[in-house]
Amino acid sequence: MKQHVSILLLAIFSASTSASIDSAFKRLNTKMSMCMALVGESQVETNDKWLISLDEDSIKLALLLLKDLAMHKCTEVEEKEYLYQLYLEYVTTNDIEPLNRWLNFKESGLINAHREITTKSFLEQVSRLSKTPEFSQPFDVLEVLQLLQKKT
Repeated sequence: MKQHVSILLLAIFSASTSASIDSAFKRLNTKMSMCMALVGESQVETNDKWLISLDEDSIKLALLLLKDLAMHKCTEVEEKEYLYQLYLEYVTTNDIEPLNRWLNFKESGLINAHREITTKSFLEQVSRLSKTPEFSQPFDVLEVLQLLQKKT
């Protein structure tokens, strides 16, 4: 009898977790749409000496990383909830694949693909800039790149 109750509870919990994953994903998707809408609204005007002093490829990489960080900040709560729901699904079903797919999707290949540029100092400067008001919200990378090119 205990085994039947345990199986029933596990089935209920599993169904609940699946619904929670769907719900968390919908909230994340909605928040991402809201954050992407901010891209058109933001006006980034920067005179940061470090950023302006970089070569074009380094500026592009810095801006892409800054936009990624701003998007992450914008969706942080919803991403954490979705990740937590995926983890609960894994604990319940022992199926790691959905969790792995999400982690692989979130892994940025930018840093690994540009090891010659992404030195410790470079990443520290990007981190510093990500905390400034200009780069605290998602922005149009191309627009900012064009503004910076006019300054160099």
